[in-house]
Amino acid sequence: MSSRSLLHANPSLGHRYYDLFRSQKFVDCSFTVEQTNIKCHKLILSAASPVFEAMFYGPMSEKHSVEILDISTETFRLMIEYIYTNEVDFTKETIENSIELYYSAEKYILTDLVALCLAAIQKKLRFQNILPTIDLSFHMDLQPLLQLCITFFNKCCLNGYQFMNSLKSNYYHVTKNCLKLMVKLSTPCNQLNCFIREWCHQECKRLGLSEIDYKLVFNDLELTELMQFSDRQKALGGEHNALERSKTHLLHECNHIERVYYKACRPLMISEAQSQISFTLKTDRFISLLGLVINSRLMPRNLSEHNQDQVYFESIDIEIQSEGELIYRGSIVDQKTQYNCDLNIMLDRNIILSSNDEYCIKLFWGRQAFGAEYPCSIQSNVVNGVTFLDHHTSMDCNGSIVKGIKYLNIV
Repeated sequence: MSSRSLLHANPSLGHRYYDLFRSQKFVDCSFTVEQTNIKCHKLILSAASPVFEAMFYGPMSEKHSVEILDISTETFRLMIEYIYTNEVDFTKETIENSIELYYSAEKYILTDLVALCLAAIQKKLRFQNILPTIDLSFHMDLQPLLQLCITFFNKCCLNGYQFMNSLKSNYYHVTKNCLKLMVKLSTPCNQLNCFIREWCHQECKRLGLSEIDYKLVFNDLELTELMQFSDRQKALGGEHNALERSKTHLLHECNHIERVYYKACRPLMISEAQSQISFTLKTDRFISLLGLVINSRLMPRNLSEHNQDQVYFESIDIEIQSEGELIYRGSIVDQKTQYNCDLNIMLDRNIILSSNDEYCIKLFWGRQAFGAEYPCSIQSNVVNGVTFLDHHTSMDCNGSIVKGIKYLNIV
């Protein structure tokens, strides 16, 4: 049931206010927005916003229709409807509309709407739209929104290779001053260096300069401190050692989600006809995926229980796709694993999962695993905001071997 339906089913003050606006009864003020006239009630607007209060009841109060020049008709009406109903449906709004509504809320000092807009924009941020959002926030001087975007840029875009890969098809050229602020507020790292180099190459193209003028463009940014950091990092052991230290730190800080066990099912037997499984992962927030947890193999009947070395060596290939695009391919090779236990599959780099996007994860086994059995069970689909959707390829196996994930909350 929609929010509007809920309001009609349970009459409230917001419902009565909105009826006044919709019926246009007793209206006593008007706004002209892009040649559209919107009529409202001074008292209701003034109770919500000190700006409207000064506009209608202050010493410089407006007597005629107020002309709005910096907000679109759609967004201004959306803000007015929020004042009357105290709600807004952001699922129907683009990130651009949400930013304009945020600007409107700031302008009219609608504190609660400002917070709602920031929360909605945070959920809509993606690699594809972060640069234009930062650029717009910078030039409109929307400081809380800019800080939110810079945090996303630091924690999501500079925390792996996905952002730089997305720039190949979704590049947006921010202005020089915006870039300098981004660098100033970001943590120095190799991904930031790569982004700066890409910006310089694109700036050369924009200015009609040749590649030999790259140094002129770079030096104009005055970012010598960042490059000095890069040189110091190499002196400390290079990028590989830095990544290893970062990986060790992440493993100590990571969270673990485990699905709730319901009941056992027929085991999964790996064969030529069944050499892969897949499932869909979706999260209600941005997380950094570090690894998967699945069931290890069942101990073969011919292996003596008195044998102290009850282990085997696991090899699995992993693929992760988003909207049909491959974003990760990796593998574990001859990983020493105990039978009848948990198998931790740690990715060789963290993968950023965006809020409410679906990711298809596939696991592949080679011929050496044919005949191996893995315990399956029916488990919960949603745990702590993370949704697991198992893809069943056989009626004989309607359970899952996937027990959970290891991850970091990043936004």
